[in-house]
Amino acid sequence: INAEYMGIKDQLSQDMETEHLSQVPIYKICLTGGPCAGKTSALNYLTEKLTQLGYRVFTVLETPTMTVVGGGLIILSKFTEERLVKFETALMKVQIALEDYFINLAEIGNEPSVILFDRGVIDPVAYLNQDNWQYILDSQGWNVVNLRDNRYDAVVHLVTAADGAKDFYTTLDHKARHESVEQAVDLDRKTLHAYVGHPHLRVVDNSGPDFNTKLERCYHCLLYTSP
Repeated sequence: INAEYMGIKDQLSQDMETEHLSQVPIYKICLTGGPCAGKTSALNYLTEKLTQLGYRVFTVLETPTMTVVGGGLIILSKFTEERLVKFETALMKVQIALEDYFINLAEIGNEPSVILFDRGVIDPVAYLNQDNWQYILDSQGWNVVNLRDNRYDAVVHLVTAADGAKDFYTTLDHKARHESVEQAVDLDRKTLHAYVGHPHLRVVDNSGPDFNTKLERCYHCLLYTSP
């Protein structure tokens, strides 16, 4: 995360003073990671902390969970390659539309804001082979630089509990989660690989003594040059 918003608390007063001179800052943060990584808890934690600093915080919920809750339970393993490509393309279009909508809301609100995205547009790459991923990019006129690097000021990858905190990995009480431990680790690593190249990628693993430490480290990613 670059120096423009590393000292986010110190920057706030300056943001307020210059509000009448220019467009107020809008910081776009993507939280991603494998299944059962703690993204939902991190979103709630960061929302509380950043609100206390005086920022208006917007949260964009992930499209796959919204799909499942809306009755669209999808088992990707049952799809043909053609149907999988159609599904992931549609999902990405919805994600882009939701993100753009909340960015517009923040601009209209004209307050110093942070937008927290629960997963990013290119997360589906973890579920696709390279040929199908490239087909989606080509057919839609998209490229990775615009989808990954230009949409988010920073990407914070939370590592799945299946990798380093296996005893806490669970699929219970989450309608969109059904992966085994091995599958969760594989998806986590593929997701992380997709974001390698973003200039402000941070990884928060499970090496701390407890989950609260993981949340604190996630928060520190937005405040300091190193967690």
